[in-house]
Amino acid sequence: MIKAHFCPQCGNPLQSADVDGQFRPRCDAAGCGYVHWDNPVPVVAAIVEMDGAVILARKPSLAGAYVRPDHRLSGKGKRRMRQFCGKCRKSWA
Repeated sequence: MIKAHFCPQCGNPLQSADVDGQFRPRCDAAGCGYVHWDNPVPVVAAIVEMDGAVILARKPSLAGAYVRPDHRLSGKGKRRMRQFCGKCRKSWA
C-alpha cells in the first residue's frame, strides 16, 4: 500500500475524508478534489492489425488482461491474443 501525503495534481497536503463510505486521502483544495484510491491495477491491452484491418473484440475481456505481480508485461498482450484469437494464433507462431 502506498502512503500518499501530498496531492500529485496540485501539491497540497492530502486530508483524510469520507469518500463513498471509506476514509481515503483526499485533496480539499478548491477546484482539485483528487482522491488517492490506492488500488493500482496493472493491465495490458493490444490492438491487432491483420491484412490492413483492425480486429475488434466484442467482449472487453478479450481485448486485455490483468497482470499478476508474478507475471511480466513483455509478451502478455501477445499471449492474450494467442489464447482468444484463433486466426491470429496461426499467424503469430
